[in-house]
Amino acid sequence: MIGDATEAETYLQWGKAISDSLQLPLFMVTFSSILGKLYVKKRLWDLAEKELQSAQEILKKSNTMLCCSKCKLILEVTLNQFFGDLCLSKYDSCEGTTSGKTAKYWFTDALDKLNLSEWKNSLSCPDNGSDETAMDVKCGSAMTCTCSTMNETGENVRKSMKAGPATKIGAKQNKKTKKEAKVLTKDTNLAIESKPRITRSRYRASQNQCIGISSKSEVVKSVDENIISNPSGMLNWTESDLNNLDATTCIFSKMRCWHCLPSEVLKSGLLTDFINLRWEFVRRKLSMKLLTRLVKCFAYPNQIDEVHKVLLRSVSVLASRNPFCHTFSSIPLDYFVHMVPKEIPGDVFTIERAEIIYEICWYLLKCYHSKAARNFFCNINSIRFEDLASWLMVAFILCRAVSDIFQKVSKLLAVIHVSALREQISMSSLSQPLGENYWASYFHQASIGTHYTHQFLSNLTGRCKDSYISKSCNQEGSKLLLRLVPDTSVDLAEYVKIYLDSLPSTTIICISLLGRDYASLLQELLLYPTSVKAWMLVSRLSFKSEPIVMLLPLDSILQDSDEDDLISGTLFEKPSENWHCPWGFTAVDDVAPAFRTILEENYLSTVSPFEDTPQNRILWWKRRRNLDHRLDELLRNLEDLWFGPWKCLLLGEWLNCKNFDLVFKNLVNDLRSKCKIDVNESLLKVILGGSKYVCEGETIVSQLCSRKDCYVAKVGYCDEVRNGVLLKAANEFGVSSEVAFQLFNDALEVLEVDDSVNREPVILVLDYEVQMLPWESLPVLRNLEVYRMPSVSSISAALDISSIHQEQEGRNIISFPSIDPLDAFYLLNPDGDLCRTQDEFENWFRDQNLEGKAGSKPTVKELASALTSHDLFIYFGHGSGAQYIPRHEIQKLEKCAATLLMGCSSGSLTLQGSYVPQGVPLSYLLAGSPVIVANLWEVTDKDIDRFGKAMLDAWLKQRSDLPAECFQCNLLAEEFENMNLKGKSKRKGARKKSQESAETDSSRINCGHRPKIGAFMGQAREVCTLPFLTGASPICYGVPTGIWRKKNV
Repeated sequence: MIGDATEAETYLQWGKAISDSLQLPLFMVTFSSILGKLYVKKRLWDLAEKELQSAQEILKKSNTMLCCSKCKLILEVTLNQFFGDLCLSKYDSCEGTTSGKTAKYWFTDALDKLNLSEWKNSLSCPDNGSDETAMDVKCGSAMTCTCSTMNETGENVRKSMKAGPATKIGAKQNKKTKKEAKVLTKDTNLAIESKPRITRSRYRASQNQCIGISSKSEVVKSVDENIISNPSGMLNWTESDLNNLDATTCIFSKMRCWHCLPSEVLKSGLLTDFINLRWEFVRRKLSMKLLTRLVKCFAYPNQIDEVHKVLLRSVSVLASRNPFCHTFSSIPLDYFVHMVPKEIPGDVFTIERAEIIYEICWYLLKCYHSKAARNFFCNINSIRFEDLASWLMVAFILCRAVSDIFQKVSKLLAVIHVSALREQISMSSLSQPLGENYWASYFHQASIGTHYTHQFLSNLTGRCKDSYISKSCNQEGSKLLLRLVPDTSVDLAEYVKIYLDSLPSTTIICISLLGRDYASLLQELLLYPTSVKAWMLVSRLSFKSEPIVMLLPLDSILQDSDEDDLISGTLFEKPSENWHCPWGFTAVDDVAPAFRTILEENYLSTVSPFEDTPQNRILWWKRRRNLDHRLDELLRNLEDLWFGPWKCLLLGEWLNCKNFDLVFKNLVNDLRSKCKIDVNESLLKVILGGSKYVCEGETIVSQLCSRKDCYVAKVGYCDEVRNGVLLKAANEFGVSSEVAFQLFNDALEVLEVDDSVNREPVILVLDYEVQMLPWESLPVLRNLEVYRMPSVSSISAALDISSIHQEQEGRNIISFPSIDPLDAFYLLNPDGDLCRTQDEFENWFRDQNLEGKAGSKPTVKELASALTSHDLFIYFGHGSGAQYIPRHEIQKLEKCAATLLMGCSSGSLTLQGSYVPQGVPLSYLLAGSPVIVANLWEVTDKDIDRFGKAMLDAWLKQRSDLPAECFQCNLLAEEFENMNLKGKSKRKGARKKSQESAETDSSRINCGHRPKIGAFMGQAREVCTLPFLTGASPICYGVPTGIWRKKNV
């Protein structure tokens, strides 16, 4: 239910049909319910309602077949949950009309069913009249319950605070005691397991016994070592805080402890207890899912009290022994910290725990500046930002296997670390090992393409298991990226540092759009003076320097299309079918609605019939050129209004600028010595490298004075940004702003930059909200080498797969893959209706001695063989070619050629509701294709033929020019020759020289400084008659891929 919606729908329909034919009503209910859930996620609400109502009717008719009342209740509750999800989905999208029974009704009704007396027993609802408190309750194996350790914990804290640093010996004794406790625990378990008969339920319960056994030592360790699982910092407690432990114990006495229950059941050995425990697991899981959904039904800030109650109830269901009683209006912070944001071995509620943490943190952030946040916990004056971040880090670890929750948690963590830039918000304890830019950029990249990361790394793991792979998969970076997150939040800081240091050797730009809910959240956190519809989060990653993170408020881009509407109304008839928007509706439609309009009118102009007369042709071309102009204007406005002077963040670093390093070093020294500014070198390097595009130097330099690791910027034409911000920042350091301005301008004048200077490639990692935009055709990027990948980890995975293929072929492994464009297979006009295209290319392909087919349809086997045995696959036809080789067949391939797909929308990704985007380019990437050139939208055949021909000509020319010398390689060679390498033995020198001579040809051909596949996109776009309407459609998926020449081709 999180991957391919189309494939899932097919299997579910099969299951439903089989159940119907065999007259299995309960299976029919199940399949119809899940189909309804699938359609809700796809936002096909009519189909969803039809399936859910069908399941509801079947369940009513088959009521007598259910002998178990609890099974019937579970089915009814699940159906109610799906009906609630349907109403909530309609409400969130603002498109469909909600029914009279709202989501709140469905969720509440389901919760009521889970609180009926049928669920109450001695385990789920202990005797309320009992005088036994949590302090007296003993878990299985005579171990003390977690809750009963609080007073002892308080005593330990008091002792450690009084003793001071001299308590290190005591800490070691605690660790020793902990080890001894583990030994005793093991012996106890052995005694239990020696019983003659062990049921499956008893075995499962025994696995959870370690929760209650280790809880006491975990709490003590948290106090002594102040690890991240104790995010409120117990070592910093005051005497008044310690006195509140008695109140905490009072609450524990009322609620009792849930974690000790499995141990009690295991000790009792009663089959009824095991059954009741299993039912209690199911009931609590469903209850927590419903409560986290119910929270979304209340509006902020009007119903904030209702949200407060629901969240407290969810905590009760997660942690309380008796969740049927919800009498408290707030909870102690200490109780929450030790019962909710915890990594507990054997926890059956891991995902539900993560969701509850997420919802509570979202609630506390949403009302961060109000009293509501303080009322959630007892006896506190404020919630610390670092506490929220540390709780979310625990959730980040807990939900790592569930993509949709993982992405939500990651995005909120990124926003928290960027929002912490305000002076009122402190993240000092979390930012000690790493700066906020490291945390923000890491969580930002983790929030993009999580599902694809799992797929790519799974493919890489499978390839690495092959026996013939010896070197490439043993690299440290590969091992690191195969593990998306560490096993515990304690190791997270170290992992983040290593992860970012292991990035590929090229610039990576991550872009996300934060709309609607996040827009209002950021306005609350940042106290932003004006309303903003959406924010853009940009992270620039490179292993060469520290990450840069920028949060930009977006201005809406509006355009007038009255003239074009008049032309279309007089020329075209109504088309046979309407345009289907591939992405449905995202935040882009709120801030750039003109883009959707342009693509829809472009589609209508290509499919709408009209009478072929000279006058109509003139009108048709007028409309097309008008659309081309509007798209050009939209992209220019997007760059100016969204990025402003920060467009330099999108640029790759210089490759052959002679004096750049010297100028940069001198500027850093001058700013530090003359202006007393501890400048951010990473940002300064980007700004200096983008000097050609820096039109507002004051705005840029002002951020250099701010001493921030991340930046919340204002863009556009704001006087406050251009003047006031810099003046304020400079005055804080006692220097005049003119000095910094002058130093920066002097550096720009000295810098020797011309149009012949090349930049390194850039890889864009785009969130699904923005992947439909032609970012590569922004003026700042249009003539540069730009690629796209679905996630950061997928980049390293793709490069590792490429190195595996190079090793198999006996080639020297280089940092990026390379192809021979003459080792190609073409598929030309397979439907037979693009005669002009076939006439244009068929003879040319034959002249180049390429293999392929023209004018006829291939078999799947033919194409699969061609993709695995050639370096390049060329397709000129309709669509993406998936009608000839389906996506699932492509993904089965062990290796795959680079592809040039010149059909309409061949590179478009379809977003089906809340499912991850799907498209043919992603299938090629998963199969191991290093690069895919494809179209984002519909194009006309003649114009796209021009583009394709220009690309092929450029690749072949580059192949023929390979022996030419590389300026950058020669420069490096001269530097090495001038180095006086003393102390080296002649034997070593001779060995090195022989190795160099053996690899000379390969290193020259595969030089990393030479233009690669994507470097020719800019000039090919300009060949098109409509350089934007047609030229902006083709983009490059994949990684930088060089051009080389095989010996036998």
